[in-house]
Amino acid sequence: MLRALESVVFCGLILLLAVAVLLIALSAVIDDLEQKRKLLEEKEAENRYLRETLEAAGKDARVALTVQWLESLPGLKCGNEAKVEVKLIGPIVEFLGFRGKQVRLRVPISVWVGREQKTITADWVVYDQQGKPFLVIEAKAPGVRLTDAHRDQARSYAMGLGAPFYLVTNGQDLKLYKRGVTEDSCVFNCSVVELSTRWQELRACLALPG
Repeated sequence: MLRALESVVFCGLILLLAVAVLLIALSAVIDDLEQKRKLLEEKEAENRYLRETLEAAGKDARVALTVQWLESLPGLKCGNEAKVEVKLIGPIVEFLGFRGKQVRLRVPISVWVGREQKTITADWVVYDQQGKPFLVIEAKAPGVRLTDAHRDQARSYAMGLGAPFYLVTNGQDLKLYKRGVTEDSCVFNCSVVELSTRWQELRACLALPG
């Protein structure tokens, strides 16, 4: 009887020892996981800081380039319509924050003229982040006075695409229009020389963040 009791006690001690060893091992695993979690959090924080730093540096660089370009506008010379697109429209679109697939050139548009369907071509079409037409830009050669006919031409492109804004420029002046229910309104009108001092106003007219 006594020997049986000693055997039970011994087995109990062995079991307790095994449980203690298991708990120690489990505690070590938990400590290891906790350390790895902290390392991952630290790494994630470092990566987040790096991303934010790079984004800030990129933004600062874009701001500097924008300012540099705006300051050069009083001396801008565009000899023809193609140079208006390269020297003025391209940078405007870029520095407004549109790039890549948001910008398309020579976009065909199907419209109805009476009973006849025709295809017209927009010089530049800028799309918003959802891929919807946002701004149509029509280029004219320097020296060509911007008239209602040019406005109507750009308006027809904007209507065909459903874009809320359209802009016309000859490299010397630019006019931005907003489509309305019954009539459109010219929301921004300035010379290229003035653009450096009215850049934020242009952005505000397009409801773009500063």
